[in-house]
Amino acid sequence: MAESKKKCRQYSVEYLKFRFLSSKADKRLPTCLLCNKVLSNDSMKPSKLEDHLRRCHSDKIGKDLKYFQTLKEKYKKRLTVQSILQRLKAMMMACGHLTISHHLQQNLEYRTPLENS
Repeated sequence: MAESKKKCRQYSVEYLKFRFLSSKADKRLPTCLLCNKVLSNDSMKPSKLEDHLRRCHSDKIGKDLKYFQTLKEKYKKRLTVQSILQRLKAMMMACGHLTISHHLQQNLEYRTPLENS
């Protein structure tokens, strides 16, 4: 018997009208711009996205699309753990002559609770 292939839906820019973006971690998964909930790929049907909007964010249905485009830009600029680690790695590479322990020793005070009294 031949196995049927599962259809993998792709994100469309038109989904912003349902307040959804593609997930940062996996572009095939929709992420709600309002609650940051990542849904399954099966939920990337316009009817299911619209259903999520009606059920969870009915107060935002009448909002202007421009408001959500602004939210989208803020979402894209938001820091993630991965972006913070990349910045830290770049800073460490720039300060290659310093070791982490040397850097910590210069910037942190190591004291026991008894020494602080």
